[in-house]
Amino acid sequence: MQNINKELQNKLSQSEKLQQKIKEMEVELLERPEIEIETIPEDYEDVKKKLKDSKQYYNDLKQDYDKKVKQLSDLKQEIDSLKSVTEEDRYAKKLKDSAIFFCARVNDFIEKTGGFVWLSENINELPEFERKSYIKAIEMVENWATAMKMNMKNYIS
Repeated sequence: MQNINKELQNKLSQSEKLQQKIKEMEVELLERPEIEIETIPEDYEDVKKKLKDSKQYYNDLKQDYDKKVKQLSDLKQEIDSLKSVTEEDRYAKKLKDSAIFFCARVNDFIEKTGGFVWLSENINELPEFERKSYIKAIEMVENWATAMKMNMKNYIS
């Protein structure tokens, strides 16, 4: 029994020593300074840049998409408005536009050639070919104007 007591005391002593050792290690662990280690992968900056670039690319695509959607909407609206215009309306617009264009061209012609009236005062001083060409051009303008007047008389009431 004494052996058992000795053995038991031995075990108790070892247990106390172990518990003391555990307490010391806990204190040591608590007193140990904390070290933060930040691990950054090698390609972190590259991935970060690619992400930023892809966001910019997405934003650019989104803006382009929005513009295209607006253009499409505008075109649909224009098509709808054109469909609602009757043939008579289109014909009336074409007549009006053509008349405005005609008047502008005639005005341009008069502005550019009106200053050459002085040649008629000196027609006999021109060489033969130039004189005949000048007279022919005047006659062509006169014939055209006469034809226009005659055609208009048929339609003016």
